[in-house]
Amino acid sequence: MPQLNRHLGYPRQEKDFYPTPAWVTKALVRWVRLPSGIWEPFCGNGAISQVLEEQGHSVVSTDLVDRGYGEGGRDFMLEDRMPEGKTAIVTNPPYRDLFEFAVHALKLPEPVGGMVALMVNHQWQTGQEASKLCRMPAFAGTVVLVGRLDFSSGIGVPAKNRGSHSHCWLVWDWSRPPGPARIFYEGVNPEKAQRPRRRVDMPEWAR
Repeated sequence: MPQLNRHLGYPRQEKDFYPTPAWVTKALVRWVRLPSGIWEPFCGNGAISQVLEEQGHSVVSTDLVDRGYGEGGRDFMLEDRMPEGKTAIVTNPPYRDLFEFAVHALKLPEPVGGMVALMVNHQWQTGQEASKLCRMPAFAGTVVLVGRLDFSSGIGVPAKNRGSHSHCWLVWDWSRPPGPARIFYEGVNPEKAQRPRRRVDMPEWAR
């Protein structure tokens, strides 16, 4: 019997393969001006890459595992440079060894003044080591994905419950001028979300 992922509510997938819902990538594009050339190094079945291409970006898609999209057999941790003409990394990386992935990802676009956008568990950035990455001058901001994400449809199994963690995009930009990082909020699947019931009288600005 497959082991249940206690944070997501459905069986843990091999190599933590959970395709990213399309609206999540659209939220990033909505709030962050990405360069035209992008590398997706954990492309999986192309969930992120296809949305970026629909938005007019030129995307190189690679992955260690061949899932029928992009170029399989490419170990991101062995890569030593950005693909030709690409200046940004946009990906939902495996949660295991995430800190090592993030450190490596930040090194690659630095020489070209590029960007990195990682979709992660929102709590991850509060860790002692991870928080150091968010205090770098290159750290540009956070796109908070309000609520809980449902990854179950992308893996073809029903979720027993919503995940217990919130997620966000963390964005680094090696070309940014000195200044504070910004934070944006995007509601979970705004096309389907229902307005939550108020439990208290909210101030006008929060309605």
